[in-house]
Amino acid sequence: MARPAKIHATGGDTATGRGRALFFGLLVLLLLAVLALGYAWGVISHAKQLFPYNHLKELFAAAPVQSLGLYSGYDVTLGREELACRELPADSLVLVLFGQSNAGNSGAGRFGAVEGVYNYNHLDGRCYRARDPLLGATGNGGTPWLPLAQAIIRHSLSEAVVLAPIAVGQTRVAQWAPGGNLHGRIGRVLDGLRAAGLPVGKLLWHQGESDGATSTREYEEAFLRMAASIRDAGEAAPIHVAVATRCQGEPNPAVRRAQQRLPMLMPGLRAGPDTDGLAGPRWRVGCHFTQEGLRRHADLWFSALYPMETGQR
Repeated sequence: MARPAKIHATGGDTATGRGRALFFGLLVLLLLAVLALGYAWGVISHAKQLFPYNHLKELFAAAPVQSLGLYSGYDVTLGREELACRELPADSLVLVLFGQSNAGNSGAGRFGAVEGVYNYNHLDGRCYRARDPLLGATGNGGTPWLPLAQAIIRHSLSEAVVLAPIAVGQTRVAQWAPGGNLHGRIGRVLDGLRAAGLPVGKLLWHQGESDGATSTREYEEAFLRMAASIRDAGEAAPIHVAVATRCQGEPNPAVRRAQQRLPMLMPGLRAGPDTDGLAGPRWRVGCHFTQEGLRRHADLWFSALYPMETGQR
């Protein structure tokens, strides 16, 4: 019986197999090298805030907060001048800025750095020379707070101003009260400022546009619980309450009534400006302020905080 013929690999087949193995080996090594380089650059990008980290942070800061489910705030510190918080002027006026988008970085124009104005960032506990967008609040536009701080310094009411923003766009008052998902931001900024040796001078509240379905009583109760928790945390600085309900449509009478009544309902609550009167394309684009609107917003805050300086009683 004939034996089956043995099949032997030729030299060409062996070389082809080795070539394929070498090719796939090199491909795997190349992929591993790309992954390693990508990881290393990601670490460096985060540490130094280089591309793409800084661009991604800009993108997230500009995106609608609710759609992302994020409640962090603008924290792109690339190009920001950092200063030691404890080396700021001892008599600096510290302003905690909270509420929703018009207390944050939502304006149509940005303002640059002003001598003597600083930004405490509750997200990293550090201080920087202030410029829009302010670190710590959501959005990536402008604010009324740099023009306000500039006016305070210009009138010799303080040598320096420290802005500590924690505002979050599209939020309701109940979210800031105890039990709300934003209440912890208040404690964090107060604790951080205390640890940095920066006593709070005033807390400025500008919010109400998102409370269209909130009654006068509900708004008052939520705000008073929030204010009581601030006092319980050991913070005695005055809380100034703006009248702010306009967003494209007409002002909300129920929330306006609550905001106007609040300064009479608890010691230490004081009236802020009424910004509902700023209507029309000169002052606003939708819910938010134009750059001219931001300047006027700042003027209204200055008049509310320092009536004697503007001839008001």
